[in-house]
Amino acid sequence: MVLLSSTDYFYVKINSMIADYDRETLINLYQPIIGYGAISIYFTLLVEAKLQKIKSASSHSELLLKLSMNTGDFLSSRKKLEAMGLLKTYLEKNKEINIYHYVINAPETPQKFFDNVLYYGLLIKSVGDKGAERIKLAYKVHPLDTTYYSDISSTFGEEFNPDFNDSAFFLSLDNNDKLQSRQKGKIDSSFSYEIFFEELRKISQLTQNSLTKKQMKEIERLSTLYGISEDVASEAVSDLYHIELPKEQRIDFEQLQQRFNQESSFRFLKSRKTKTNNLSTTNIVSSKSDLASKINYFENKTPIEFLSLLQNGTEPASPDINLINRLSSKFNLSNPVINVLIDYVLQVNDNILSSSYCEKIAASLARENISTALDAMNYFKKITKQERKSKKSYNYGKKSSENNTFDENSTLLSDNNKEETAPQDDKIDEKEWDDMLKKLEENGNED
Repeated sequence: MVLLSSTDYFYVKINSMIADYDRETLINLYQPIIGYGAISIYFTLLVEAKLQKIKSASSHSELLLKLSMNTGDFLSSRKKLEAMGLLKTYLEKNKEINIYHYVINAPETPQKFFDNVLYYGLLIKSVGDKGAERIKLAYKVHPLDTTYYSDISSTFGEEFNPDFNDSAFFLSLDNNDKLQSRQKGKIDSSFSYEIFFEELRKISQLTQNSLTKKQMKEIERLSTLYGISEDVASEAVSDLYHIELPKEQRIDFEQLQQRFNQESSFRFLKSRKTKTNNLSTTNIVSSKSDLASKINYFENKTPIEFLSLLQNGTEPASPDINLINRLSSKFNLSNPVINVLIDYVLQVNDNILSSSYCEKIAASLARENISTALDAMNYFKKITKQERKSKKSYNYGKKSSENNTFDENSTLLSDNNKEETAPQDDKIDEKEWDDMLKKLEENGNED
């Protein structure tokens, strides 16, 4: 734990374009959740960024005086900004003094905020459902009814008639500069590079410079996917590192994946001895449990562990493991999203984990930048809503077609569902999936 001292210095970097309407968004949507103290810090740091163009660094003592805050209140409010993706904090340690680097991100747009189940849920929790609905109405768009109007707007081509052979357009192609845009925070992996390299140094001569960034990203991905700890990962990398090869080829990732798979299989063998405990664990996500427990389960189990529990503790087959790896590597899906995807496909596809069907849906999830279990469940809820509009018999979360509604609390792990299979009419093929997505996009603005 790093203790903040009022004598520590800090720098501020604005990592995004921040417009006037962002300030309104912060007051209306974020302040009820994180409090006025956090919002005050955010706005004050924006001003400090401008002042630092004159004076390069500032001390926290000056900042705390300006905010009329003590250190404890400042840290508490700063953490709320970080948790909501509005601020990133980096620490530079020197012998005599610590220097903090604060990176400011823009808030979500109102549309993105209300589409985010987590954010919208926190707003409802803070101001009540009626208060949240009142705020939401302020951002509702009322499009112009053009039924009786003619569109006489000029097109770009009609107005400018660009000659693309002009040298100006060739010059514009040579534009690789990174400029300011709308930068938002992302969810970090639980894999710790620091612990990994610390364990690696204990058993080998390898250092951080021994691995490329691309290699480390793949090690992190596989470790997270298979639920491998940093010490086990470091041992495997040490054993499979070939110093005689070019740096980019020194790790055979196919062998590393097999090694991680073996480690995961060993855990399954051990868990078979405590099968009773494993079965009791599944009650966490039974239909009798609440939504928070199920989401927590999706977020904290690796896909292989999750699929194993769906199969009464047995190890998943190799094709299923390879599919899970593709969902992670090819589509960059997080473990929680893969878990929800597995749960969804098994329920609507007659308990069959079809590779082509999974990858079709995974591509949709990737395009939507879905990274959490909540976002994935909300996405499938929208799909179910669209399917209900199309008067299909299928629904996700319930085996019966009597009530086509999404039930976030149900799961295949429910004891009552173990012997059940979905009716044949409930199965959705790839063409139907494409049709549903098309209709969802067409009707997206109506919601």
